[in-house]
Amino acid sequence: MQTKRIFSTISACAFCAVVLTGFWGKTTSLSDGETGNVSFESQGGVTLYGDVTIPETGTGPFPAMVLMHGTGGRGHRQYSWANFFAENGIASINVDYFTGRGYEGGSPPGDYHDVVDAMKLIATHPKVDKDKIGVMGWSNGAEIALESAIVDENKGGGLTLKAHVVFYPPCELTSVPGFGPNHPIAVFLGTKDYVAKVWQCEDMVNKAISRDRKDVRLIVYEGAYHGWDDDHVTDHYDHRNRHVQLVPNADVTAQSRKDVMEFLRNTLILGTPGKKPKVTGKGKAKIKPDGCVDPSFAALFPDMCS
Repeated sequence: MQTKRIFSTISACAFCAVVLTGFWGKTTSLSDGETGNVSFESQGGVTLYGDVTIPETGTGPFPAMVLMHGTGGRGHRQYSWANFFAENGIASINVDYFTGRGYEGGSPPGDYHDVVDAMKLIATHPKVDKDKIGVMGWSNGAEIALESAIVDENKGGGLTLKAHVVFYPPCELTSVPGFGPNHPIAVFLGTKDYVAKVWQCEDMVNKAISRDRKDVRLIVYEGAYHGWDDDHVTDHYDHRNRHVQLVPNADVTAQSRKDVMEFLRNTLILGTPGKKPKVTGKGKAKIKPDGCVDPSFAALFPDMCS
């Protein structure tokens, strides 16, 4: 599949989107086949911004993904995945849920209502199959993507999300909802991620499966850091004083794209749901806390640091 390439001047384009959509008014429907930058109103009255991408090859209707960025805001990861999806016959709406709220740092805003609003909008596009819409989120956006698993037809205005692609969520802060339509969920993370810790995400997935969630999967990449699919290195402590290291990894990015497509082929997005996975072994691939580098800390907590 071919699609128009997103310009590298993402920040400038985002500014243009805010100015132009603010001038022309909010978008309530894509029934005229509109693509590119749009603005739309959330259920809370906040303006959200989106970038709509439709595959150029084929007539549709196409499946679609709602893309939810993390605390770093909308950027390379989301635009590169939008292009990748379009090349593989999947439309997308790349959501910016920060700008309209004036977010400048601290605890990030946004929740599953933003996903619902974006889903409802992309569903009005004549080239989108409204019954084959999923969500993908990164970090804080992954937390939102997980939360959105509670969206049933009542909450979704007659629509539901048929798949949840969850990249490195903060598993100590979130969980898989215990109720909802039970569409497939896949959690992706790396063994060197100190925000999305493997053992915490493993525990979260095991609890979800034990509650009879029909399809929750955990995919772990050895040696991968937070943000492996980004284009720059970051090393800092966030608003929760967590050590955040973003280290791009082209090999893991390529593999994760294959794995995401394989997952989607086992959902209603591109195929039919697969079998319920087995519970993973508790504690498997456990990550040592940062404090283990201190011999005194390691001596006090041998079970954690062994």
